[in-house]
Amino acid sequence: MIASEMSFSLLGNLVLLGWAALLISLLLPRKGLAGRISAVVLFGGAVLIPGALATLPLWGLVFTSPPPSGGLFSLQGITERFAEQNRLMLLYFEALCFSLFVGGLMIRDSRRRAVPRWITLPNLGLLFMKGPIGALSYAACRGMFHAIVKRAPRTTGP
Repeated sequence: MIASEMSFSLLGNLVLLGWAALLISLLLPRKGLAGRISAVVLFGGAVLIPGALATLPLWGLVFTSPPPSGGLFSLQGITERFAEQNRLMLLYFEALCFSLFVGGLMIRDSRRRAVPRWITLPNLGLLFMKGPIGALSYAACRGMFHAIVKRAPRTTGP
């Protein structure tokens, strides 16, 4: 039990470190030396940490007891499969890992499409708290932003 709590705490801190890396990479300037540092931090937060955490289900298959007889296509089977605390923890961190990866993709997309930080940042928070709703919200905000920018009258100099 203590090992599970310690693992949960360690993995939770690793995920928070990944989210901190995403926020730092979003807030750093995009050009020059700071832009290069930002790219490295983004790679660490969006690829390395989720990649390491994505291997957890494989470790779970190796080090946990064999799955119960129930299948994946019934509520009873799913309930039996995740009744063990360690399996539930692996599922939780797999979901966190996926949202961390999607957050990195959102930041890369916002840089490539010149979406302002004030649009990206709240959607990252929504992604962290609500998962796919944050990604859908970002896509909608990005589309509205680009639609407004295209409609804005362009002024030319004298």
